[in-house]
Amino acid sequence: MLRWVVMRHARAPQAMDSRRDHERPLDQRGQREAAVIGAMLASRGWWPDRVLSSDAVRTRETWAAAAPAGPPAEASYLSAFYESGAVAALEAAQSLPPSVTTLLTLGHNPEWERLVGLLTREFVVLGTAHTALLSCAKARWDDAVVPGLWQLEEILQPTDPSD
Repeated sequence: MLRWVVMRHARAPQAMDSRRDHERPLDQRGQREAAVIGAMLASRGWWPDRVLSSDAVRTRETWAAAAPAGPPAEASYLSAFYESGAVAALEAAQSLPPSVTTLLTLGHNPEWERLVGLLTREFVVLGTAHTALLSCAKARWDDAVVPGLWQLEEILQPTDPSD
């Protein structure tokens, strides 16, 4: 069985200049959100073997805040996830080796909602740091990256005690 964790980056303030969107950092709430999701993934046993993320500052910082909750996972930061979103994620997943049984992809909306919709045929709303847990009965990624083949298990939402 394969598992796919689709995570939207944590909260980051809006950019004042669209040219700087790629450089937006997380705010304090975003740092807390990411840490909460990391702890939730670890406690549920959904810790990734591999992380594929957008190369934007806010996605890098999201993984950096979540990562201490579990064992080290190899992470790669891809400009294609910022530029092409769901299509890039599907292409990247197809080439994963069988040793990867749990993949975490980290990126942006509306593409991540689209990715979950393509994989599960279900409409989802992913707020900041919301994380969809998907499963598939296939054993190989090249057989599993098929629209509608995945089951939506749960959507994790961070709860911030200061809210």
